[in-house]
Amino acid sequence: GGFSKHGYPGVCVVEGNLTNVLEFVRQVQRLRWKHMVVRGEQVEHCNSIEMCASNAIDIARKLPRSFIEIDSMSDASNICFQCGLQELFGTVMKRN
Repeated sequence: GGFSKHGYPGVCVVEGNLTNVLEFVRQVQRLRWKHMVVRGEQVEHCNSIEMCASNAIDIARKLPRSFIEIDSMSDASNICFQCGLQELFGTVMKRN
């Protein structure tokens, strides 16, 4: 799940199994964009074997399950704030 906003500045926020998210990032980084940087990440760990079951992601999910394209950074900010990801979103606009 997650969302993306293309253009400059752009943002892509994804959520899912760590292996799948890392593969998604790897594939996106291979695209011939002028500049793409991972500026923030948040990893949630399983607390028990039951929590690590296949439905654990759905239980811990903060973003909607679907992946949508949005039109503005304001929309991105609103989604993150509504989902309790305001600190993570704050890393998007910081320059290294």
